[in-house]
Amino acid sequence: MQMLSGGVEVIIQTWLLLGAMWALQFFRGNIPRPKLIYRMLAVGFLVAGLSAVQIFPFLDLLGHSQRTSTYGSGAMDEIGAMSLAGIFNYLVPLFQCVRNPQGMLVQVGQSWVSSYYLGIGGVAFGLLGLWRVRDRRVWFLGGVVVFSLLMALGEHGYIYRFMKAVLPVLGFIRFSVKFVALTTFAIPLLAAFGVNWLQATPAESWQREWTRARVLALALAGIMAGVLVFARLHPVEGESLSALGGNVAVRVVAMVMILGCLAYSRRNLDLKLQRGLHVVMLALLWFDVFTHTSNLSPAAPRVVLKADANREFFGWGHQMEAGGSRALESQDSFWKMFSTGLSDPGTDTYFRRRALPLDMNLLDHVAKFDGFYSLDLKPHVEVFKRVFFTTNDAPKFKDFAGISRVSNPTNVFDWVARDSFLPLVTAGQKPVFVPDPEALGAIFSDAFEPRRTVYLPPEAADKVRATEEPSAKILSVQFSSQRVEIQTESGAAAMVTIAQTFYHPWHAYVDGQRTQLWRANYAFQAVEVPAGKHQVRLVYEDAMFFWGVAVSLLTGIGCAIAWFWRGRGYVVK
Repeated sequence: MQMLSGGVEVIIQTWLLLGAMWALQFFRGNIPRPKLIYRMLAVGFLVAGLSAVQIFPFLDLLGHSQRTSTYGSGAMDEIGAMSLAGIFNYLVPLFQCVRNPQGMLVQVGQSWVSSYYLGIGGVAFGLLGLWRVRDRRVWFLGGVVVFSLLMALGEHGYIYRFMKAVLPVLGFIRFSVKFVALTTFAIPLLAAFGVNWLQATPAESWQREWTRARVLALALAGIMAGVLVFARLHPVEGESLSALGGNVAVRVVAMVMILGCLAYSRRNLDLKLQRGLHVVMLALLWFDVFTHTSNLSPAAPRVVLKADANREFFGWGHQMEAGGSRALESQDSFWKMFSTGLSDPGTDTYFRRRALPLDMNLLDHVAKFDGFYSLDLKPHVEVFKRVFFTTNDAPKFKDFAGISRVSNPTNVFDWVARDSFLPLVTAGQKPVFVPDPEALGAIFSDAFEPRRTVYLPPEAADKVRATEEPSAKILSVQFSSQRVEIQTESGAAAMVTIAQTFYHPWHAYVDGQRTQLWRANYAFQAVEVPAGKHQVRLVYEDAMFFWGVAVSLLTGIGCAIAWFWRGRGYVVK
């Protein structure tokens, strides 16, 4: 189920954890090693087979995306890793945290997660279990925590670089801080061992063990006090020292009360009182986590998420629907949405929707030039960078991309109409065969004439016979999620250019006959049509998806047969 749920980074961590547990069992030899190998292979093949329907197309997309084995290095690692100070957030959750534009407290230099605090009681019990319990499982979980935190530090943790060399797939991960998921898994289990240790301690040893627990609590309080002193001596801009001090005090009080509940329940043999104290302890554990930071999960009222609210507000009607034209944020709007915000989530969302950042255009069914995706096709990323990372206004490219509205330069929450935009499907352009770097530069130059010119890769020169054909016309176009239907008419062979991102599962058919779909204008699509009237179909046919369906179906059928066969065998026996 996790393989089908997305979250690649957490999936990788799950398999690393299972692999480590399997390796320990293998070297211990308590279970016959051939059986362990068989089970490992069987589980691996079953999981891969059942989830192939999703894995196959995902891996294909990953191979054509902007991510490589070095994606998480350099600047990406700087913004995606947990800082060394972040380790202390398990004790002092507000240490070196500042408010982001939406009013949420986040760690300086790390923006993936606002908090991974697990509660001072859980950490205290976990450390106690690691200190006092002599059990291989505890040592293993302790190793998981150490490994997790070092990996979360990214390349500053040293081990991350080594692991990427051993497992290059880890280099595809942008946020190494996501490895705190393993710590989130392990600490509650360690805490359970610690609580069980105290609960199971014989009466004659209780005072000695309770003294050790108090020493541990005192040490943690001392570390928290030291963190507070450090914060006062080396303040971070935007960090509230008064809020930090109050937060530390609440955490210390919570730890004392949690440990006190457990200790007093041992001294009182009345079952009802013991259960009452345990309930209070659970409530304190919850209270500690619930109050460790403000505004952890802000929520906007439903009314600001109303579908098509922008269409009604701006009176867009059916403009910018899929297949028609597109909206484009200005650079000012794009970066302002990242750098500013309002503390009230309802008001922030209301105004943010007006600017259509990230994927908010989907609420209004507005086609937009960009979006927010974890994976982007490599050519599209280069085009995206040119649009938002350079100062070139590129009006000719905007015409080609069908940009009918752009953000108002004086008001990012308003939109200005463009009258020069082209339909997403045009015909009759003269093919020019140039390498990719030249094509990318050409479509952003002032000399680009998208009505008259289409740039194709050099390998198309020997196969494309079309020339500039002014008489070529697009009679009709119908767009859907996996198909584009185009009626063309031309006096001679002509090129049909589609301002839609090129990806190899898209296939072109002219009058039902498969024909070559070319990557045009660096990142888009073009197909050659002969003279006359013709029906052109672009169909999204993902071969990897169909292979995945076949493998998953066969694996599922195999599982059903095996279950039925094994079930019958047990009945007969």
